[in-house]
Amino acid sequence: MADFLSLSCPSCGGKLQITSDIERFACSYCGTEQIVKRGGGIISLTPVIDGLKNIKVGVDKTSSELALIRLNREILELENSIRVSLTWFTGRISNTTHIKPGMNIDVLLKIIEYEIEQNKIRAELNPTFANPFYEFTHRFNSLKTLVFGLREKQAEVRKHKEIVSQ
Repeated sequence: MADFLSLSCPSCGGKLQITSDIERFACSYCGTEQIVKRGGGIISLTPVIDGLKNIKVGVDKTSSELALIRLNREILELENSIRVSLTWFTGRISNTTHIKPGMNIDVLLKIIEYEIEQNKIRAELNPTFANPFYEFTHRFNSLKTLVFGLREKQAEVRKHKEIVSQ
């Protein structure tokens, strides 16, 4: 006849009777799977779900570390595209004295937006100026899309850095 151990379920508190050779079982009251831990003369129960939570944390950290590598590469590509786009604009903006290296992107967008308004007036006054105006507007919309994408990637980086640092 097997020896029985009397323990309480850590999940529901139900009284359990288990044999001394059991390593894993489900509580007959709440159904929670338990792992029997033995060591140093002490016997304890740990819900299987706790082990799975620890595995999930590790997997989340690893996937965030991989995401950070990918996101940093994508951010560099976006920054290069933005730089190329801004170079195109600086060659076509009538008053480039306001544009300085390292200038905040929001300020640059406002300067370009102002230039678009000026070009819109020119296009309305002179129909031959309409094609360059539309190209200017199209490129500006593409630039705003790039900047939006960059900001989204930067927000993702912050989220993943938080997960990795936990």
